[in-house]
Amino acid sequence: MRLPKICLSMLLVVPVFPSLALASVTLPLPWKLGDAHRYQSVNVQEKTRAGKTQRIETSEVDKITIAEAGPKGFLQVWHVESSKVAITGESENSAADQELVTQLQEGFRNLSLEAELEPNGAYLRLRNWKVLGERMREVMLPAMVEQAKARQELAKADEAQLREKFGPVLERMTNEQAISNSLGKNIAIYNFFTAASLKVGEPTVYEDYLPSPWSADLIPTKGSFRLAGADERAGTVTILWKQEIDPVKGAPIMWKIVETLMGQAMPDKVTAALPKGFVLTDEATVVVDRKSGLPLKLTHQRRVEAGTASNTSTWTLDKLPD
Repeated sequence: MRLPKICLSMLLVVPVFPSLALASVTLPLPWKLGDAHRYQSVNVQEKTRAGKTQRIETSEVDKITIAEAGPKGFLQVWHVESSKVAITGESENSAADQELVTQLQEGFRNLSLEAELEPNGAYLRLRNWKVLGERMREVMLPAMVEQAKARQELAKADEAQLREKFGPVLERMTNEQAISNSLGKNIAIYNFFTAASLKVGEPTVYEDYLPSPWSADLIPTKGSFRLAGADERAGTVTILWKQEIDPVKGAPIMWKIVETLMGQAMPDKVTAALPKGFVLTDEATVVVDRKSGLPLKLTHQRRVEAGTASNTSTWTLDKLPD
């Protein structure tokens, strides 16, 4: 996911914070060569399908290091120092999912995410996407074959044929764009809020695109920002962000996705409006240190809904003491 850098025009909405009386707040770019910061990260994913809910909670300590810095940008390396995963809920595949997550953890144990940033700090891509993609295919291909053979209708299927069938799917799931979007999603969100220039006024509205969670399409979105508050004593500012499907520009793409999922044309569709029951939203609250420009606390939630099926992912990141 590629996110635009922000230059925000903010509305004075919380008069109890004295620093909001300033005409503007400009946050510095926080990165220097050799910088290293550690964060406590918790990601909770709740999936509901056919009335059953599964909860996956991943808790880890991440170390973020600036390995390169120059006129062409930065290399920001994310390394997991410790991690644990717990899967609970009613899903029939919980045991298989736990095994897959454990295998992915083990497979990525010695791999870091090498994120290339533009000179203004915006996330660009994962430099080591090839290695990450190869490792993902190594872990997921046998797991996909095993899960397929667990189904009654495929129990006697030839394993070699299943591997041949799933291979191209995994190739598409692990190309440069897919890896940079999926594994780099949280990195993009984290860097979205650095080096912002915040001005008192109306919240800024922008247009962007998000990869569809239901297809290979890019969905037009609209987002907005506003300054929620500033704490003079703590030396921090708080930014609120929301992004959702553009109700006008996103409607034709969403109806195309619905028809693909249904396998038929929808004669009663109203392409000027979004189809009911489909939701794709991002919301975040981030607290940034005004002096350094470093994010101190971030809470992000993504909601994806299609009919009665839903997937809500909540990510919190708290800076640990240096």
